[in-house]
Amino acid sequence: MAVRNPRELHDLNQYKPGIVLGGRWNILKLLDEGGFGRVYQVEDQKKPGHYAALKIESVNMDGGSAIKLEKSALMQIHKRGSRHHVPLLYRTSKRKNICYMIVTLLGDNLKRLKDKYFPEGYPLRTWSRVAIQCLYALKVVHDSGFVHRDIKACNFMLGHTSDAKKARMVHILDFGLARYGNGHSRINESRMALAIERDRPNCDFRGTFAFAAPSMHDGVEQGRKDDIWSFLYLLIDIYAGLPWARIDNDTALATMKQNIRDEDLLIRMPSELLPIPKHLRTLEYYSRPNYSLVFECLDKIMKKCNVTFLDSYEWETKSQAATYKAAILNEYPGYLEAGPFMEEDPIGINEGPSGSRNTQGSIEEDDDLIKKKKKNDPSMDMSISFKASSNNNTNKKKNNRPGSKITKQKGKKSTLSKKPNGTSRDTSREDLSKEDTKEDNDSPWKRSPSTPKNPSSVTGKTPTQKKKTRSTVEDNQDTQKKKKDRDRSVEDNQETPKKKNRDRSVEDNQETQKKKKKDRDRSVEEKPRSVYLSPYGGK
Repeated sequence: MAVRNPRELHDLNQYKPGIVLGGRWNILKLLDEGGFGRVYQVEDQKKPGHYAALKIESVNMDGGSAIKLEKSALMQIHKRGSRHHVPLLYRTSKRKNICYMIVTLLGDNLKRLKDKYFPEGYPLRTWSRVAIQCLYALKVVHDSGFVHRDIKACNFMLGHTSDAKKARMVHILDFGLARYGNGHSRINESRMALAIERDRPNCDFRGTFAFAAPSMHDGVEQGRKDDIWSFLYLLIDIYAGLPWARIDNDTALATMKQNIRDEDLLIRMPSELLPIPKHLRTLEYYSRPNYSLVFECLDKIMKKCNVTFLDSYEWETKSQAATYKAAILNEYPGYLEAGPFMEEDPIGINEGPSGSRNTQGSIEEDDDLIKKKKKNDPSMDMSISFKASSNNNTNKKKNNRPGSKITKQKGKKSTLSKKPNGTSRDTSREDLSKEDTKEDNDSPWKRSPSTPKNPSSVTGKTPTQKKKTRSTVEDNQDTQKKKKDRDRSVEDNQETPKKKNRDRSVEDNQETQKKKKKDRDRSVEEKPRSVYLSPYGGK
């Protein structure tokens, strides 16, 4: 494990065999260690022989610890009682540099089993049984309101050999990238239904590149259908290998994944799987996948192989197979008859909310919502012609580009004219000025024409200049003085009310203060002196 500081290493070393956590869980041995943390096997002291897994992670790792996300996911999935195929959460805690959780102890994952026992791929009789259990586990997660977003062989594990009831059961794990929602926001407690939530138009990449759904490479929100795409890639990987397994370039891998035909994708797979990708291509983000269709395809293959869930697996000894078979008959897990479970739909959502984005990216609103908006806001009537007007405006914008050809309407001139150099100039302002002049001339409120001050504007001749006499000069000076006096009187009149109000307010304040002082003095003179009574009886 990559340690960032000595204090973190010191805290990690505190968790070692012999340490008891919470007064109950005794650490037995180290199971695994990697770049993200350590995994120990622990035993429940209150129930000897009951084992669990202690997972420890650093809080300083890149992206933060995933234990917090896994904790919330496991608690939500098991909120209404423990569910099969999902690990149970026993204890969780956080320290300054590390955090840990104790969950169900599991065995090998599907990838490790392939590397150990089936280097060329799982046998069809084993592959079909494991595939049905993986689908069952994935539907449990979806029915709880989560999208896993990291479906691959490493994240499916069989139960531990010490627990006969769960030794053959496939568990789904690693909810560090899971998202609660898959088109829904919260659970309605009265009925197992989730309120719809709008999808995000753009999302960062989440998951493993080789197993991510095609839409993930487009940066689109991941839904239930995308987990089924990853599940299909998982089945191809553990049976025949993915077509892009040897491609190292991410861009080339994404291009191949998005453009490959269904027949080429499943060229080395049983033909019964062909309906699955065709069905997935018809779904949108909010759509509910047809789990029954996927299950029937896998069930046909299992029946074709003439095998049942009670038959032994290649990695089991004879004694283990007998023990596990007896435990299954006693417990009878749900995946033995998964058909009815695949038809259940506790979420009850197969389409997006009003105002959600469709596949073309436009916003759609249902008629009921529009009617309600119109009722509350009469101006919403204008929204009826929104699409048509927006299309017309778009066409106008395209045609009004400089240098573009404009179809002339009757009675109107084009507002664009060509310059000699090929560029266009805007003559709309000139036309508007002409129209304004025309409106002024035709207006019924136009004043009668007055005698122009400049005779040249009428006759066109320059008038002869006369000599200015003393009287005319004095008259002009008197006129200017009168004008100045008039302006000064107007200013005085404007300032006088403000000044009067200001003076009046000052006088009022002074009178009020004098009155208050007289009242205060009078009250002091008239008020009798109080007599202090001692609590001990004296004055």
